[in-house]
Amino acid sequence: MNILTAATILHDCFSVEKSSPLRSKASRLAAQKAAEILRVLKWDDVTIERVAHTIEAHSFSAEIAPQTIEAKILQDADRLDAIGAIGVARCFYVAGRLSRTLYDLADARATDRPRG
Repeated sequence: MNILTAATILHDCFSVEKSSPLRSKASRLAAQKAAEILRVLKWDDVTIERVAHTIEAHSFSAEIAPQTIEAKILQDADRLDAIGAIGVARCFYVAGRLSRTLYDLADARATDRPRG
């Protein structure tokens, strides 16, 4: 529970703009930042590594397969959050801020859309 709680709280502790070329590395950067925070709090290295993996693997665009139950839970929870009311609002907000359309009329099912 400590691993999942820490990863849940810290999984977005490093922000990368959606339009940034670093976007696919956001979860790795957040994991590194979380590890720094946990080291300051004197967490042990094994637990820090498990929290870091949980954070790294939560991201769709990182394409990192979750290896632990905590990573699988956070990945599912983050995706459910993304499609909830806040996720819908975030979609409109980011699309508007970046002057992007919500979907491509020529590829409405996103079958030709690159990941990330």
